[in-house]
Amino acid sequence: MYEATRNWKVKKKSSLKGRCVNSLNWHLTRKKGLTTRDGIAQGKPSRLEALLQCRFPTTRQYETHLERQMNIPNKSLTVVLIALAPVLIGSVHSFAYDFHYLTYVPGEVDYWPRWSPDGTKILFSRCDISTGCGGGATTGYWRLFTVPSNGGAASEFLEIDGVSATRSNWLWNSSPLITTPIVFTGVAQKGSSGSGIYVVGTSGLAPTRLPTSSDIPNGYPSWTPYGSAVSVNGSSGGSIDPFIELVGVPNGTGLEQQTQPDQIWTGESAISRDGLLLAFAGQLPVLGSAYNDDLNQIWIQSLIPPDTNPSDFDTGLHQLDPLQGRTPDWSPNDRFLIFESRRGCLNGNYAIFIEAASTGEPIQVTDCKLNANHAVWSPEGRRFAFSAEFFTPTKLCSAGCRGIAVAPVPERILKLGTAPFVRQEIALPGSPFAVTTTPDGQYLFVSMIANQKGGRNGIAIIRQRKPSASLIRVFNTGGDTFGLAMTSDGKYLVDTVQTEDGSAAPEGAQFIDVRKAIAGESGAILATVPTSPQTASSIEVGLSNDNRFAFVSNEYDDTVSVINFKKAIASGGTNAIVGTIPVEHAPVGLAFSGDGRYLYVTNEKANESDPGYNGTVCQIPSGIGNPPPLNPGPYGRLTVVDVPEAEVNPASSVRTSLYAGCSPTRVFLSKDNTVVWVSARDENNLLAFSASAILANAENPLLSVTPVGVAPDGAQPFDHQRFIAVANTNRFYTGQTGTVSILDYAAALSGAGDSGTVAQFPAGAFPRQWVISPNGKYLYLTEFSSDVLAILSTRAIEKGVE
Repeated sequence: MYEATRNWKVKKKSSLKGRCVNSLNWHLTRKKGLTTRDGIAQGKPSRLEALLQCRFPTTRQYETHLERQMNIPNKSLTVVLIALAPVLIGSVHSFAYDFHYLTYVPGEVDYWPRWSPDGTKILFSRCDISTGCGGGATTGYWRLFTVPSNGGAASEFLEIDGVSATRSNWLWNSSPLITTPIVFTGVAQKGSSGSGIYVVGTSGLAPTRLPTSSDIPNGYPSWTPYGSAVSVNGSSGGSIDPFIELVGVPNGTGLEQQTQPDQIWTGESAISRDGLLLAFAGQLPVLGSAYNDDLNQIWIQSLIPPDTNPSDFDTGLHQLDPLQGRTPDWSPNDRFLIFESRRGCLNGNYAIFIEAASTGEPIQVTDCKLNANHAVWSPEGRRFAFSAEFFTPTKLCSAGCRGIAVAPVPERILKLGTAPFVRQEIALPGSPFAVTTTPDGQYLFVSMIANQKGGRNGIAIIRQRKPSASLIRVFNTGGDTFGLAMTSDGKYLVDTVQTEDGSAAPEGAQFIDVRKAIAGESGAILATVPTSPQTASSIEVGLSNDNRFAFVSNEYDDTVSVINFKKAIASGGTNAIVGTIPVEHAPVGLAFSGDGRYLYVTNEKANESDPGYNGTVCQIPSGIGNPPPLNPGPYGRLTVVDVPEAEVNPASSVRTSLYAGCSPTRVFLSKDNTVVWVSARDENNLLAFSASAILANAENPLLSVTPVGVAPDGAQPFDHQRFIAVANTNRFYTGQTGTVSILDYAAALSGAGDSGTVAQFPAGAFPRQWVISPNGKYLYLTEFSSDVLAILSTRAIEKGVE
């Protein structure tokens, strides 16, 4: 496909022959293959298309020519015109906005586009105009089709006898564990049953209708982030006025009514990518009037969670702006809404607009003459697809044919950031704890813990390709797997494993052959070294900078084990432990200085024998609740270990220790090793300490305190240490998801306080630990209670902050 909006500029006095030769020569001298303009694929027209372009500049002229020359009835021209439509359209019309058609079939109406999660396809409904679906009518018989988003032939995806497949929605989470990511509204034809909400896999085979009750509507389904529910709208049961309901998938149970017909009438809805907000077309009820979707505006409210008393929940319902609009769709990062509106179209048609979700200037992005409908964002946020009328009528399209078109998002909006912060979410079969990558960034390893939902433990192995990542296998470790550390050459992976009581599987640190683990070969576990067999408490692991020793924090033993790496591999784990380092209560986080001289260890609680010990200075959650129960407790400590000494005499290797806030859990160092950053979970702060002051036992080495979200854990610098990403777990609040705080590194270090946070956005449940890809493009975040690995784009975050 190539652009349908090109205009041929020729001198009026030039001859037809001259115009044709000039046009033909221009085509024949174009660079071969595909070119790109603003992210839209452009193609090279053939010599025949170029010649026909200048000889027959309108569709009707070309139809007449073929009828005369070939004596072909008009209806038989359809197939020929499909390939030539973009050329014929672009020749005589001028547009203010760039776009091109992906489908242009006279006699057909193409409607309700949806992108595939990887952005390579667009799913849409198609109806033969003879069945009664011309113009703005959505009656008739509809089938689902797909078309390549960069151009190509459309192919039938799904057809249900006696049921129209309409208003589809494709879940943006492409996890292989979600087997039916496509949902659509089925509309029964006359004389048949079968209306309802349908789900189907990417093969298009065996669609299933959800077993919903008669009082649940079925229009315009929109997914929640993890595919467990959809919002639908319509009038159903005893209500003649439309409302929105949240419906469980696949059980079809009504989970929570989102709007009340006596307060607002609603049309198409869209759940934000983070699952927190609901945008919809709506209008205030007027006594004596009926719902009319041409009178809608765009409204936004919080999504009401299941099992919530609506009278106790403030939805924050408000208009995006007071002007007419409908069919909203969220940008991948939830910062913008795209929608259709008649504003500014004097001919009564619809055009597509983009507006910041926080309200701002609505930007028109399509021409009124296209009468564009149902715009949807592409997954990367740089394009949008929509349904557009054929503005050059043909005999077959007197009632109003439509095609699927694609257009670039204007640069002025791209500069503000439309790409998703979360590029991809990979569903996992267990609860993820830690994540690491191979040095080339091609493979990810995610440790997992078996959960109460029947999940698995072990290590998920994920292949990171350029456009997306995918789960390739789960490596069996024999127990719940926690810490991970990769050798600098990528040959070995070290994990920590805790086994259940009575299990015969070994517990401690495992040494794994990376190549064999990736390939699924046997014998990948080379050695297992028990570190705390009495308490099963090995949790984190780190490798010395030269990879000669492994250090394991034993959370319930108050020690750090030191393991000779070479001996462990050679002996299968026998006699590999050098000894243990005595630290303080609940050691967890480990971080080495850049020169490898020091190891920093976080301890959640101080020893009672520590100078200045205060057992009531902190409020420590003792369980889960809303709010959680709190008990008084002491500060935690940061222990500094002399690594060379620990490698020969661990028992005497502690260099110093200091108080480090309430429940310190994770630690990392600045690139120049001058600043030690610690997440103080139970005071909701990120602390910065002077490394030199710590080593000098200075009285107050604390440099700054930066408030973040609730219960912060993992923290990761990125963009050459311009920013810090902090995972706020919110782990002690029942049913609550976490957040991610983005800090300006320099501002946080300087003591800017709250001003150090430049962005904050929702995450899944219990976001825990980070790793950054070797090329710095991606941040990987384990979301423990959501069973998800989130992949975030550092560039999208940077642009969003800027």
